[in-house]
Amino acid sequence: MTGNRSWSGTRVARAAVFAILTLGLFANALSLGVPKAAAQAQPQSPSGPTSDVRAVLSQYGNFVQHQRYGEVWVPSATPPG
Repeated sequence: MTGNRSWSGTRVARAAVFAILTLGLFANALSLGVPKAAAQAQPQSPSGPTSDVRAVLSQYGNFVQHQRYGEVWVPSATPPG
């Protein structure tokens, strides 16, 4: 048998790293091809609290409009410090 070379640990590790990097670059290239409209078509989270959250928090404070953050909850009692 000619060319009977065994794969050393270093060669296997290099081949594995090369394969992982190649697959990562390929996956990245595929994700770059996704149109922005398709990425934006995903449902967005609601901007305010749900009715369940609002019902519970209303027992302990009030919802007010903040100039910078929109609707926020302010507790009615806060401990000192």
